Amino acid sequence: MEQPQRRLAEILAMVTLVLLLMACGGESDNEATDPGDVTPSDVQSTLPAETTADQSIEGSTDLDADGDGYYVESELWRAVRMTFGEYEWPDGYTTTADTILERSFRYATDAQREGSLSQVGMEHTLIGGWHECAWYMTWLDAFQSGDSVAQAEALRVMTEILPNNPSLGDGGGVEVLSGIAETAALGDPSLVQRTVGLSCVDLPFDQAGNQGGGGVLTRAHVRRLSVAASLP
Repeated sequence: MEQPQRRLAEILAMVTLVLLLMACGGESDNEATDPGDVTPSDVQSTLPAETTADQSIEGSTDLDADGDGYYVESELWRAVRMTFGEYEWPDGYTTTADTILERSFRYATDAQREGSLSQVGMEHTLIGGWHECAWYMTWLDAFQSGDSVAQAEALRVMTEILPNNPSLGDGGGVEVLSGIAETAALGDPSLVQRTVGLSCVDLPFDQAGNQGGGGVLTRAHVRRLSVAASLP
């Protein structure tokens, strides 16, 4: 038993470190990190270092009109809209490409938006954050309700799809997402809960399948799921 426990401890430490680094991106201590909170001045720095103009994501270069490895605002919007359909969304937590885009630029001035440059592949970074939240929340819902079928499907996506998002490259993000899935597979919701609590609150998912009506995923809803999922 020592080896699995040591592995779990290592994963927990890594996830904690990564989430703490995410939370230190300029938000106050009382604000959760929002995958949609990306301003034009931040978009290049939020991409993994492994993704460069010479290592562009397959298909993205077709949207980069001048081939310089960067999107202007209109190219990024087109890339997100065209790429969105490649992602599989759970019924209970759906969104749209335009919702993600509008959320991403909600704090940007017109001047910032006009002068923004985003590295090719940024569409996967923007969509990927929401995609992770959608499936983590789906897994927590299923864990709470005892829906083994929905839980297994969410775990499949968490294991096979989320760690393979093109924006992750070969960096530590792959191991972090794989570690979250591994602990969930053991019946331990702690890492999913921690990720959801830090990164997924207040996202405007369509939750018609979960709460009897659409609306924003609130902190109160996250807390209810987290508490329920942690009960024996």
